[in-house]
Amino acid sequence: MPYSINIDTAATSYPVTTAEAKAHCRVDVSDDDTLIDRLISVATTLAEVATDRTFISTTYTLKLSGWPAGDSVKLPRAPLQSVTSVTYYDVDDASQTLAGSVYDTDTASEPGLIFQKINQAWPDLSARKWPVEIVYIGGQTSAANVPDGIKQAMLLAIGHWYIHREQVGRMTYDVKFAWDTLIAAASYGGGNISYDPAEVSY
Repeated sequence: MPYSINIDTAATSYPVTTAEAKAHCRVDVSDDDTLIDRLISVATTLAEVATDRTFISTTYTLKLSGWPAGDSVKLPRAPLQSVTSVTYYDVDDASQTLAGSVYDTDTASEPGLIFQKINQAWPDLSARKWPVEIVYIGGQTSAANVPDGIKQAMLLAIGHWYIHREQVGRMTYDVKFAWDTLIAAASYGGGNISYDPAEVSY
């Protein structure tokens, strides 16, 4: 199913702090703080893409081309904290809020999802490109809840990039093996993920 996902409110912190990264790199001065912060940002992005996760609270809008064939919609970028709203455009192309009596939220599953309640059905939709919009919050509430394996993978990458500044796109075999292993342990399939809100496949 075609879909579009946008960040409404980005995370305000990272899984790894500047102090943690500096300690890992054995840096005592502040001269390279800007560089290290940039490496933290890059490592976070790469790790989130590789695992299809969000690490720290981020608000998303997921736009769908229609309702799924089944009774649930899976929400990318686990873990799911909460669903803020579900809106849709009806057959008259008027914006409507989906009633809470129609659906429920599952934050325990990964990825999280919304699903029809018993004896309910998805309403008919407009013919516009993105008739369904779901606003939700993904990620952990604080860095303390991000798995240690993710943090360690990020620190390995940051340390490697800090030393090898002209080869930031490459890793030694040992570092890459450790990165791949730690990332695979936190991802859904341990590899490239093809995501469909109506059905997750690996």
